[in-house]
Amino acid sequence: MKTINHKPAYPQPRDFEGRTPEKFGVGGMTIRDYFAGQVISGLIQTPHDYGNKDQIQSCAIGAYIIADAMMEARARGC
Repeated sequence: MKTINHKPAYPQPRDFEGRTPEKFGVGGMTIRDYFAGQVISGLIQTPHDYGNKDQIQSCAIGAYIIADAMMEARARGC
């Protein structure tokens, strides 16, 4: 899979010295993280054993796989 540019989900303006939030440590979550969070919301609606650590990790990994696919589709202009 190609590297995806991880831009902020909620871009913030530069500070009074012209620095971007990433330069002074408050960049926030990426669009990829936002997409994965939205996916996880849907995934947890289905019955699973969320007390099982392996199931939880599998669900989290799946959310990022779907988020990556969403990012790729977004980059293609879908």
